[in-house]
Amino acid sequence: MSATLRFLGATDTVTGSRYLVDTGTTRILIDCGLFQGYKTLRERNWARFPVDPSSIDAVVITHAHLDHTGYLPALVRDGFDGPIHTTTGTAELSTLILPDSGRLQEEQASYAARRHSSTHARPLPLYTEEDATAAVEHFAPHAFDAPVEIGDARVTFVPAGHILGAAQVLLEADGCRVHFTGDLGRTDDALMRPPRALEQTDVLVSESTYGDRTHPGTDAEAALADIITRVCARGGVVLLPAFAIGRAESLLLHLSRLRATGRIPEVPVFLNSPMAVSGAEMYARHPEEHRISPEEFHRMYEGATLVHSVEESKALNTRGGPAIIISASGMLEGGRILHHIASYGPDPRNAIVLTGFQAGGTRGDALQRGERTLRIYGQDIPILAEVHSLEMMSAHADAGQIVEWMRTAPTAPRQVFLTHGEPTAADALRRRIRRDLNWNVRVPRLAEVVALSASRSGAAVAVAGAAPAAAPPAAAPTTDEKRGSTPATMRAAVVSSFTEPIAVQEVPVPVPGPGQVLVRIETSGLCHTDIHAAHGDWPVKPSLPFIPGHEGIGRVDGLGEGVSAPSIGTRVALAWLGSACGSCRYCVTGRENLCLAQKNTGYAVNGAHAEYAVIDARFAVPVPDAVTSLDAAPLTCAGVTTYAAIKAARVTPSERVAVFGIGGLGHLAIQYARLVGAEVIAVDVSDEKLKLATMLGADHVVNAAETDPVAAITALGGADACIVLAVAPAVFDQSYRALARGGRLVLVSLPKDGTLTFPVFDTVLNGIQIIGSIVGTREDLAEVFRLHALGRTTVVAQTRDLSSAATSMQEVLDGTVPARLVFDFDVETAD
Repeated sequence: MSATLRFLGATDTVTGSRYLVDTGTTRILIDCGLFQGYKTLRERNWARFPVDPSSIDAVVITHAHLDHTGYLPALVRDGFDGPIHTTTGTAELSTLILPDSGRLQEEQASYAARRHSSTHARPLPLYTEEDATAAVEHFAPHAFDAPVEIGDARVTFVPAGHILGAAQVLLEADGCRVHFTGDLGRTDDALMRPPRALEQTDVLVSESTYGDRTHPGTDAEAALADIITRVCARGGVVLLPAFAIGRAESLLLHLSRLRATGRIPEVPVFLNSPMAVSGAEMYARHPEEHRISPEEFHRMYEGATLVHSVEESKALNTRGGPAIIISASGMLEGGRILHHIASYGPDPRNAIVLTGFQAGGTRGDALQRGERTLRIYGQDIPILAEVHSLEMMSAHADAGQIVEWMRTAPTAPRQVFLTHGEPTAADALRRRIRRDLNWNVRVPRLAEVVALSASRSGAAVAVAGAAPAAAPPAAAPTTDEKRGSTPATMRAAVVSSFTEPIAVQEVPVPVPGPGQVLVRIETSGLCHTDIHAAHGDWPVKPSLPFIPGHEGIGRVDGLGEGVSAPSIGTRVALAWLGSACGSCRYCVTGRENLCLAQKNTGYAVNGAHAEYAVIDARFAVPVPDAVTSLDAAPLTCAGVTTYAAIKAARVTPSERVAVFGIGGLGHLAIQYARLVGAEVIAVDVSDEKLKLATMLGADHVVNAAETDPVAAITALGGADACIVLAVAPAVFDQSYRALARGGRLVLVSLPKDGTLTFPVFDTVLNGIQIIGSIVGTREDLAEVFRLHALGRTTVVAQTRDLSSAATSMQEVLDGTVPARLVFDFDVETAD
């Protein structure tokens, strides 16, 4: 049976994105969005789902907006029990958006029941907050560019811009490459980076939101400045309805820049969206996805008052102007903005500024079309305030930008389907693509099924029922493709005894087994864990003899049975997490580093302190071209470990973070804390390392050999988070006592005795959280690599030849290494 693609939504509307790919043995739903806008569309949400939810093997989500995710709680409630694959950013945002959606559904049903404003005797929510929370448990986050195997299909997430975590999805099934754009961002977006260029694909499913429009060339900041200056001069209030995720951040960025240049008056700015406030923390954790520096990110929120409680929100309705209020939702379909419009809309001194796409049938669309009465909570509200529509602020690519993005494809797809657009927009874009690119393009019908199959010239697409071209059998890799000209033996640093120094020996080159790849090592970083392993310091000891090393970088030199990716020659990283089961509750929820069946590189299985090593192909993380092998090695453990620790600490802009231990890990922890806008305190006993910390951006340094670090940090106001990277027993007590009330103590280092004592009374009374952070996931490592490729981090390392393995370990123990030592396999050895 040929794979098929079925269009279950977004075919005659900009909402309700849902596409079902069926390979015959695997069913994958791409996006699971809500229909929004006109009542006839919203009623589709209440219809029985077109296929039995329990028959779907997996869901793949392009990004977090409700028109792409909003039906997931109902799908899970009604029987879907598989993983929901998406990017980290989308998974994090969905923990806010979906429960909030469920809560709003319940509140609206309750309100309608109390006011008798529904035609139903007992109004019910489409789903509840509890349903949404259950759906979130199914999320499995993944890194961009890391293939995900789903049955006999494979999906890869590709950056799309638009909002945090937004992805294009490349799906490969039955010999056919199908590319879903999701929502494409703009190349000139002030906040987000542009979408990745279109790669070779057979079938393209593209959005067409602005298919009939070109964004105005007017400067968004100039337009905002004009409105704000005029309205605030007369004591008015400027209401900025905004999508809580993405648009709120863009507006704060523009307002911050306008204020900094004196182009708007100094008036209060209120961000009245709890979701947007929480979303800010998530944007701060993913600086690799947006254009904003940590300093500017901090200024954006420094200039706004964050409104949390319902009482604070209500108080804004009677406060009056001059003021600026940013609040959700962007299309005026719910949220706190409706109460503000009911309060300030009838006053002509005020202004309502629409800053994004307004779907047909929404209140925002009504205002945009000139209507000046809005039905809000059963009452007709006259709108006498100014109404402006700043379409240039949209996060969607316009028609011209979509076509230019399509031009980046190496060859034309065999078929293009246009979805996610109103009928006029989709058809206008169809005509433009046909005229400008001469591509085969059309707009599909709701519930239409097309066949996806392979031919020698590519994938054939036909309306279901037509005879598709037969797929030829896949050619098996040749011996040369499976393995290059690999020698029989190799140099390796081998631990044969826990009481004897590590020794370099000549040993056989390993042969990759099923599902494994052989990697020719270029660099391998020396971690303190390697020394603990070599000395047998921990309760569970490695089996002797073994080869340590879990910061390996090299190129794939051979493929085991059943492996087609990564291909020969691909540069990959061998990290501590050598493999995991992929099916336990930890693996399927993006916490593979907690898998009980995991095998650790250089501990449970031989590692990278050798000229060759084997690794599970699924855990060979690709290294970007922009990251050198010398830098990539420390990032593979020291980088991902401290990156995960900062994430575990939930550090937000302007918080105070103390890093205890400035070395291979600490010098990177400082940088990650700075990237999220934290005030950083570096603590060590070496002046040289503290000088390095200052150079890397630490705001304060404390030499614990000369100054009591607890007193020094307490004098600064205490630490909101302490990251413990040193192993000295005193450090754990010092870091605990240096915390401010409500602080988080993140334990990364592993002391030899393995036992710590903390006062329970103080921990409870002061609301202290003690968090263990163990390395990171493949996804975390991919994010670390992307940050470095963007120039956001600096690696400090020295190279050594593998022959010096024993003396290099002693250097680390003596504390004479500034940051990291890396074995470089291209270094000439002395004969």
